[in-house]
Amino acid sequence: MGIVAGGGQIICTVVAHGVLALVRKRGEETLVGLFNFTEYPAGASLDALGGEYHTPEGTSVWLADVELEPYQALLVKTNK
Repeated sequence: MGIVAGGGQIICTVVAHGVLALVRKRGEETLVGLFNFTEYPAGASLDALGGEYHTPEGTSVWLADVELEPYQALLVKTNK
């Protein structure tokens, strides 16, 4: 599902049981939010997005293999 808002595109999808991904593309920048809504650790694979992503703290994240703790949210973006 894609929604165009404010000049960018927002994509919302379930990537694994209980894991929601929100992806916002605007120009060269991509913002990704991953949310684990379960009481168990859950993995997500978003390798189709490609690129180099970082948390707000600057930690590098490889989206091809993300492991989320129970109820964890993860926000990453490209540095462009």
